[in-house]
Amino acid sequence: MEEIILELQNLLEKYEIKYDIPPVAQSNEEDLKAPFSFKFAAVNAGIGWIGKNDVVITLKYGPRVRLSAVLIDEQFVYGNKILNSNCPPNCKKCVDACPHKALHNVQWNIGSLRSDIIDYKLCNEKRSLYRIHGRKNACGLCMAACPFGT
Repeated sequence: MEEIILELQNLLEKYEIKYDIPPVAQSNEEDLKAPFSFKFAAVNAGIGWIGKNDVVITLKYGPRVRLSAVLIDEQFVYGNKILNSNCPPNCKKCVDACPHKALHNVQWNIGSLRSDIIDYKLCNEKRSLYRIHGRKNACGLCMAACPFGT
């Protein structure tokens, strides 16, 4: 992903196009809000919806995607905004897979709050158990259990 972003940066600079690349992680450990929501951008661009595990789910790859963004002040053709979850209402594989019981088994829609779906403070606390190269990582069990994109 970093290589693709670098290529885009070089191309945009070559053509003197103004751009911004928002940081991937939040910097505030209190409210756990990032300056830019990649999930919000993804659902508004029609890439996917938010699953019961509070991650973006796509039809092709399920939750097995990494998101990044390059913000450019130009018009683009993109997909239709996704307003509701495509997760089957009776599916709770991700909920059952969470070893910390942080998922609330709530079906997302465009008006849902993050706190409706997940105890994100608990999930963040438990992410500290999965440090790789000094960085917190999710355990990933909710993503591995998701039947989309398998």
